Amino acid sequence: MSTPPPPAAAGLTARNLTAQLHYAAQGNPVSSRPETSVANCCPGLEMDFRAAWRRLFRGVTLREYDNLITACTLPPEVIAAAWRAAGRPEHPPRDLVGHRLVRVTTHDGIDTVFTAPLTGPAPSSPADQILLTTTDNPEGLAPLEWSNALAPILARHQGGHVTCHFSPLPSEAYLPHDAAAVPIDMAVEQFFADDTAVIAEALAEAGELTQGLCSPWQNDYRECSCYYWASARPDFVNVEVGRDGLAHGDNWLQKTRTGSYVPDDYADTRLILYDDLFADWERLLRFQIGGRDAEGEETDPQ
Repeated sequence: MSTPPPPAAAGLTARNLTAQLHYAAQGNPVSSRPETSVANCCPGLEMDFRAAWRRLFRGVTLREYDNLITACTLPPEVIAAAWRAAGRPEHPPRDLVGHRLVRVTTHDGIDTVFTAPLTGPAPSSPADQILLTTTDNPEGLAPLEWSNALAPILARHQGGHVTCHFSPLPSEAYLPHDAAAVPIDMAVEQFFADDTAVIAEALAEAGELTQGLCSPWQNDYRECSCYYWASARPDFVNVEVGRDGLAHGDNWLQKTRTGSYVPDDYADTRLILYDDLFADWERLLRFQIGGRDAEGEETDPQ
């Protein structure tokens, strides 16, 4: 272990949240700071920041990437009263799991919606735009990213109350923002704990910002090729210029070195696939020296 850096000079105290977020705490190396990461946290390699927004409205838990309710602690009598007030007195649900948060209205009259229409060119006329609907998504909607959708509510109303509008029935499909909905007054959680730069446990308990991450060596490392965080990994190896004047070589993920590049395809069994990496990545991923690995060596004895 390395020796922790000396404490900050006397008199330098991070007093507001911005200063605390940028403060280099004693013992934390520079590599632990968010600005030194690959800057991808939705989901990401270090954390899935979407998890911090799931319980922003006290009493319900949203799915990390859309407006589906996955857990509910609202008392059944509160839900029943809301259903009666909305003119739906018969058979109110005991909880809101499976329902959707359609929109939020703040007390200054501003509506926040959580989906947007998907549009694209019409097959019969590429110059025309149509709503892109499917059987599973008949309204042609896509969820908005939480940090953008909820940030204004958090900035103005944390610690206060807003009106959340929930779908009357469970819904697997996304619903338009003007769909019939049942309003319930909801408390907005504080994002930080006690004026510190620590995310409140009401939003994310210990471990929850990382519990949904993939294993990067088996997933992102295979998928993201040379255009992303794994840009330092090999791609085109054992390259030689042929008599035709063209470069010839191997895809680093080829099981057998043939000198003929196999384009990346997640289903091509000539390449190392996800299951291969999960089972045996230590053997399959080979070192490169000067852009080459051992000539004639096969990574798959089969």
